[in-house]
Amino acid sequence: QYLVSQRPRMMPEEAILEALWPGAEADAAHTAFHAAVHALRKALEPHLDEARNSAYILGQKDRYGLNPRAECWVDAEEFARLAHLGKTYQQTGRIEEATRALLEADRLYAGNYLEESPHLEWAAADRERLRQIEIELLLRLGDLMARSDPHAAINAFRRAIAVEPYCEPAYRGLMRLLAQTGQRAEALRQYQLLERTLQQDLQVTPSPEVTILYRQLLNQDA
Repeated sequence: QYLVSQRPRMMPEEAILEALWPGAEADAAHTAFHAAVHALRKALEPHLDEARNSAYILGQKDRYGLNPRAECWVDAEEFARLAHLGKTYQQTGRIEEATRALLEADRLYAGNYLEESPHLEWAAADRERLRQIEIELLLRLGDLMARSDPHAAINAFRRAIAVEPYCEPAYRGLMRLLAQTGQRAEALRQYQLLERTLQQDLQVTPSPEVTILYRQLLNQDA
């Protein structure tokens, strides 16, 4: 998992040992690492004779990594690629392709990266990076589908809030669409939920942009 998360970088053995066996004695960590590399090579290429010929695990002067040219499908990499592709399509006005790419990326996001191992400190940066990509992806989907499929857009904004409870752009998009689809009371309730969450967790108030939208909706005829 660690080598996959670092691809295509070649990582110093010292950094790998510190990430995977923190606090362990150097000799013991070194032995455990090389046993793990040997086992991984054999698992990937059972008929491999010489470790240095591995098509997947590269070792160069105490640096190790996955061969970036090897045929290896990684869901996190594909998720990030499709999200970036969707963003590029949207920025160039290719709305249908953007929506399709973002929806495909969204299907690959199954929650926090390595969620089953939350204690892995080395995964924290990638976990947060992928989480931010998912939030941005959902915001883009909400904007893209607002006219063609407002209910799907509402769902996208709600999901963005589920990932990031303080995501004000998602609240703004959600409030607008709820009001446009005849759910003004629910739109107002979303602002109140945001206000309460921000106050309880961060001791701050909603931004002026969200508050202005709330007041506009509040002043509309019921």
